[in-house]
Amino acid sequence: MNEFEVKLDKWLDDVAEKCHELASNKEFDLDFYVFQSAVSYRPKLMFIGANPGGGKSYSDKNKEEKRERRTKFQLGEDQNTFIKYYNDKNWVRLRPLYEMFKGNPIVENFFEKSVITNLSYFNSGTFQVLKDKMEIVGNEPLDYCIKKNIELIKDVIQPQNLIIMGATARDNLRKYLNEPFVTILETNSTEQKKSVPLIKKKSISYMLNSQEIQIPVYIIEHPSAWNGLNNPENTALKQKEFAKIFTT
Repeated sequence: MNEFEVKLDKWLDDVAEKCHELASNKEFDLDFYVFQSAVSYRPKLMFIGANPGGGKSYSDKNKEEKRERRTKFQLGEDQNTFIKYYNDKNWVRLRPLYEMFKGNPIVENFFEKSVITNLSYFNSGTFQVLKDKMEIVGNEPLDYCIKKNIELIKDVIQPQNLIIMGATARDNLRKYLNEPFVTILETNSTEQKKSVPLIKKKSISYMLNSQEIQIPVYIIEHPSAWNGLNNPENTALKQKEFAKIFTT
């Protein structure tokens, strides 16, 4: 294995062990997984959302899969699930993410090969369900996932660009990001009757061979948000802006 593969393997090992420990708590009992894509080193794009969908308990999922536990080999997918399930009726609300890149051969290729994960690795249906569970067991599940995400970004994957989807991921990762938010694309919202940002920008840094590397970070609405900002017109505006950013 090369250096990246060794780091990734250790990272997956750690996550599988700790998430198994946390999920085995009967008062928490949420299934978990990390990636909604294949994983690669220094991809052009990496995405972080809020939480995996679904709502099955860890104990029920283990029974269903006839397994004792989820292992490090069961933490991801072999391809981009937003493309794989684009025509699935259950993914209708998530289509705007792929549509921001679909149709432009260059950026669509970047999206196809992107790494996609979430702030929380636990399947909780909605983020509120996770918060309700943590009212009982404490904040360790989310704190651990955030810690491992920062480690994943800075020490393992080191993406060329990071896209954060939604206020939940943005607010929980804010303290790790550099400089004030800068709006780089906005639109007039009929629903909110004011100009609202479609893309904001920050950065996150890591050290490589004693040199500080800056990763651009773009903040967008979560693709499942029903607030008017993921309509076809705004999706087209974001596609045009990202195509300009990622092809220059």
